[in-house]
Amino acid sequence: MAAVDAGSAWAVGLEGYDPDRQYTTGDPVVLRWDGSAWSRTSLPAVPGRVSFQRVAASSADDVWVKGAPILPHGNITLLWRYDGTTWTEVRTRRAPPRAR
Repeated sequence: MAAVDAGSAWAVGLEGYDPDRQYTTGDPVVLRWDGSAWSRTSLPAVPGRVSFQRVAASSADDVWVKGAPILPHGNITLLWRYDGTTWTEVRTRRAPPRAR
């Protein structure tokens, strides 16, 4: 969850997730607090099954969501930015593997 002020906050996660079926359940959800109630908001266009894991916001028109594909293995990070109207995917660069 990320709160900008008393009238603007965001929360992300998975709805309907079952840990016994972790790769086949759960739908991404983005909720917004308007100062009096939580409501669902539009979702970023996502590639397949995605989990939203983190949210950060500096204002109602500068919101960032981090997510990842729901896969049994792999380390892929997805990032979106909301400008108050539209979600846009932000391309990330993969870090080189660490030396062992």
